[in-house]
Amino acid sequence: MNIVIKNEGEFSNIIIYLYKENKKKTKIKVGTISQKELDIDINIYRYISFKSNKNKSPKIYLNEYCSCFVLKNIRDNLINVYIENNKIEKTGKVLKMNMKDIKNLSYRPGTTKRIFTFVPSSYDPNKKYALLVAFDGQNLFSQENTNKYTVKNDCFGSWQLDVSLSLICQDTIVVSIDNADKWRDFELLMNDDFGEHEEKIYKEFEKDTVPHIGRLDEIGRFIMTNVLPYCMKNYSIDENRIGIMGSSSGGIASFYLGMEYSNIFTHIFSFSPAINLFKKEAYSKYFASKHFSLNKRPLLYLYYGGKRQFLEKDLLPSYYFINDILHFYSYPNDLIINSYNKEGRHNEMFWRYECLNALKYFK
Repeated sequence: MNIVIKNEGEFSNIIIYLYKENKKKTKIKVGTISQKELDIDINIYRYISFKSNKNKSPKIYLNEYCSCFVLKNIRDNLINVYIENNKIEKTGKVLKMNMKDIKNLSYRPGTTKRIFTFVPSSYDPNKKYALLVAFDGQNLFSQENTNKYTVKNDCFGSWQLDVSLSLICQDTIVVSIDNADKWRDFELLMNDDFGEHEEKIYKEFEKDTVPHIGRLDEIGRFIMTNVLPYCMKNYSIDENRIGIMGSSSGGIASFYLGMEYSNIFTHIFSFSPAINLFKKEAYSKYFASKHFSLNKRPLLYLYYGGKRQFLEKDLLPSYYFINDILHFYSYPNDLIINSYNKEGRHNEMFWRYECLNALKYFK
């Protein structure tokens, strides 16, 4: 496969690493270049990464869709890489709207939530499209132009979700909720009656947020009574492919709401979820009482980063205990996809790359 590397960040002494499944790597020195083409056998190599002097990028999944890697800038000693496909001229449109909600969001002073909807450029109302409900819509795509990516909302840039979908799942519409205000962690955590908090983690988590009692059930009702009906009315949606996705607080929200509304959601994509804000006994109690409608269980894609950053390190224990609980309560093994990156950090850069692997399962 022919790929292109573009050096837009004026990097010097560039080295490319190609990784096999068995973790053995091949080193290619390319020096200081503006652009370089390589022919890579993606049946042999699974990942690619880049190094320039003391800075390096995370590993990025290689697949037949990613034909161009753009080295942009440096964030926390990491080379920030965007993924492109030279064959795709336009990915689609991102539509912004304020969705009114009078009944459910009782904790907010206003009655609206900002919603971003991504519609692929190939949209045909005569065809059925998968629907992905996502949190943190404010940094999933660029707000100005879906072919340019903003660093305004986060220093690591956007998820590039429209590009990932255009590469892997061209038949997917995304409806995403803006969670960029002070209510984010308030509204994306389960209500307190879910169970007892893990106090050490909870107190650390709460330092930079307003004191709160979780109101995730209200966001769940908002999605069910406002967001999904809007999508069903305005787009041609395949009801057998409706997913929910989020990271951190959005990751725990996706996990819980995907299970709670398992009669609706067929896929859960949960990245670095803050699951251990609640004690594992709370999840045991929940799954002991959970009766899946008509034996419907969503496919769960669960991703965690490694031990080299404090936040991912704090969350990592829940990666193991939630798997133990799911297995104990006979959640089917073939519906659990675990992904772990020991180099992973808690930011959009890593979640952007993880999407390239996760979305392969949204079929």
